[in-house]
Amino acid sequence: MGARDGRPATRGDKCRLTLTLAWGDSTQCQVTLGASVAEEEAIGWFFNHLFEPLFSHAEVLALVDELTHDTLQNWANRKYVTPKLVKGKRRYNALEVATVSLAQPLVWNLGMDPSAATLAVVSAMLYFHRKLKAKEVSATQVRHQMLAYTKSVAEAEVFDARRIPPDFFEKYEAFTVLAVGRLLNDLARKQRDFVEARRAN
Repeated sequence: MGARDGRPATRGDKCRLTLTLAWGDSTQCQVTLGASVAEEEAIGWFFNHLFEPLFSHAEVLALVDELTHDTLQNWANRKYVTPKLVKGKRRYNALEVATVSLAQPLVWNLGMDPSAATLAVVSAMLYFHRKLKAKEVSATQVRHQMLAYTKSVAEAEVFDARRIPPDFFEKYEAFTVLAVGRLLNDLARKQRDFVEARRAN
């Protein structure tokens, strides 16, 4: 897709979609949607399909980087995620894919127990969901949220990274941060595009 001024699009260009609206009297109006709309649609899509069993075992492996068959099988067997059986096969919903994807860095990098890591991520996802439904935060604001462990790895809190005071990181002896909003934003887009591509085929 080319840029609005006719130049070929480059990697640094932000995607834009221009809609032309026409009325019976030949009046036309053009509306240009920027990249933030696409981001909002991805997050909105994710929370609208939170509990739908959309993804097979193989599809989850394709969506989550470095995830192995054995790890996903083990997490399902231990009930860290609870896929639904559809026609005799496990199907994972959007929340479960996000749980596996976002909990992995906590397990690999911090040595957290998978049960604590998945609980922290699920709590954050449901926190975002409640805030969105209450209109206390917009879909585009979700990507700025971070998960911070200020007391122990079992007790996570959610903060808006844009509103962190200067002394925030000096208050605690041990401090770990996961950019869960940014990671979720990227994963939501991947999930949505994956499902739309499957339906198109």
